[in-house]
Amino acid sequence: RERYPDALIIGSDQVFVDPRGRIHGKPHTPRRAIEQLTAMAGKRHTFFTGICVYDSASGESITDHATFSVTMRRLG
Repeated sequence: RERYPDALIIGSDQVFVDPRGRIHGKPHTPRRAIEQLTAMAGKRHTFFTGICVYDSASGESITDHATFSVTMRRLG
């Protein structure tokens, strides 16, 4: 708020839950991304996305989220 007194700051993130109930975030490395996509192939996953818009001038924020399911196709 002090650094950007008149800014709109937007933040967002996403995670997914696999069929066994495990929560996954960003893979962070190419190797982990390949492992994650391979494990996801042919299965249904639930994604959770959250967003926040913060008005640093007023101190007010608006938040929202969305949930959706995706069935990944098999690879190869």
